[in-house]
Amino acid sequence: MIYLLVLSLFLTTGCWDRREINDLAIVMAAGFDQGEQDSVRMTVQIFLPKTASSGTGQMSKGPGGSGETISLSSEGVTAASSLSGLRSRLSRHIFWGHNDVILLGDELAKEGIEDVIDFTMRNSEMRERTDVFVVDGQVEEALNINPSLERSSAETLRELTNMHAGINTNVKELVEMLKGDSGAAVLPTLKVSSNGESTPNEQLGLNITGTAILKKDKLVGWVNPYKTRGILWVRNTFHPDVINIEPVRNEGAFTIQVIQGETKLKPQIRGEDWSMDIFIHLKAKVLESTLLTQPRYKKYAKELEEEINTYVEQCVQDTLHHMQTKLKADVFDFAQAFHMKYPKEWEKNQNQWDIVLPKIQVHVHVSAGIVSEGKLSNMNTELK
Repeated sequence: MIYLLVLSLFLTTGCWDRREINDLAIVMAAGFDQGEQDSVRMTVQIFLPKTASSGTGQMSKGPGGSGETISLSSEGVTAASSLSGLRSRLSRHIFWGHNDVILLGDELAKEGIEDVIDFTMRNSEMRERTDVFVVDGQVEEALNINPSLERSSAETLRELTNMHAGINTNVKELVEMLKGDSGAAVLPTLKVSSNGESTPNEQLGLNITGTAILKKDKLVGWVNPYKTRGILWVRNTFHPDVINIEPVRNEGAFTIQVIQGETKLKPQIRGEDWSMDIFIHLKAKVLESTLLTQPRYKKYAKELEEEINTYVEQCVQDTLHHMQTKLKADVFDFAQAFHMKYPKEWEKNQNQWDIVLPKIQVHVHVSAGIVSEGKLSNMNTELK
């Protein structure tokens, strides 16, 4: 019996590695900027569960006094050494389990993000589903924003992601894109904006302004929301997007919402000629129209669908031209499509993909259908 009691002592070790919540510095967002002399500057936004009377760093008070965030920065030769510098300034253990976003400064992204992403992947507490953004400017400025609606800039970015304000990319997806056949990746672009008032009451906010294009872990260019839409459609990603259509007859305008879609890629190689057929099928509904009577709308229904086809095709063609000729970045993952269908030809040409990509003849086929015409009324004409 005594032997069993002694043995049980080794099995009941207890929570030897526990950490109480009041011993944690909970990171809500983290970012990396290019520092001086090729160093890395890390900025973290830490949530404080109660109002602090004093502290080090930029304070950002949440609405209603429900909490605060504090932004701290440290610079080092690597991201890991920057983190070490932060730890020396905090009396709590830095906890990454609630980190929602990672921000990358544009200057750092131009030099390359491989080391920073490697650091995040090696951190066992950091989630692979953390969303990644490229900041048009300094990360530190973005994290010091005091938003008017949310408790912190981290919450603002999380809500923008949930609303599909642009392209959404997390750490796992970013790594998969950079390690894929094309070696190109897309990240949402973030910019600090103001309400235009040069007064003490000036409100700063965070806006998604487009997409950052990365090639072999380096930032090579930006695209606006129009071409971001083209990237999403070719990548078979359809959000509740709104587009404006003006029919050829110029008797009115329509606001259309894309509610569903599907894109298929069909690669083909004939001799030395490489081509790609893109088939886009989408369904849309009418949100608003200046053609107020139902009979007139039905008269132009077919024409409206053709106008949508033309708009989508032109948007995709403009995006393709920009990617193939200017940036030479295969963000559509044509490389994988050719690799899967023509493995031998791909193996021969994979090392010269930058030369092959601009020569690919791309044909876009769009088929749109109006599934809901909405309720159209006329203030002066009774519908029949």
